[in-house]
Amino acid sequence: MRCGAVLDTTIRYPYTSETEMKARPEQKDQKDVTAQLVQLLPELAVTLYEAGPHDEVRKHPRAEPLTSRQMKAVMYLAHHGKATMGEFADGLEIGRAAASELAARLIDKGVAVREPDPADRRVIHLKLAGAAESYADSLLAQWRD
Repeated sequence: MRCGAVLDTTIRYPYTSETEMKARPEQKDQKDVTAQLVQLLPELAVTLYEAGPHDEVRKHPRAEPLTSRQMKAVMYLAHHGKATMGEFADGLEIGRAAASELAARLIDKGVAVREPDPADRRVIHLKLAGAAESYADSLLAQWRD
C-alpha cells in the first residue's frame, strides 16, 4: 500500500453510538484491517526513522556516548598522560590501524588531541583534551582513595 492509500475505516474508535459499541466486528473485517496494517508497517518504519534526528547525530559526533573501547582508551591516556600511536596500540593490545581509528574517533569527539613532539617532528603524541583530562583525573583520584 503506497502513501496516501485509504485505510478501511469500517471499524471506528472511539465508538460513536451504543449500538456500534456492542457490535462485534466480523472475523473477516478484522483480517482485512490486520492485512492493511501489515502492509503499512514498512512505510511506518521508514517514516519514523526519517523523522528521527539521525542526520544531526552524524553531524555532531561529540553528542554520542563513548563506547567501552573508547573509555578504556581514555583511562589508558589518563594513566599514562600521553602516548605515541605505537605505545597507545601496545598499551591497549590492539593493532596500529585499530589504534589509529580509535584515536581519530576520540579526536572527533573532542576527548583527545594530537600533540607534536617538539624534539622530533615525526613523532605525534595522543593525549586527553581539556575536560576529558580533568574528568579522568578525578576518576583516577577516586579509585586511588
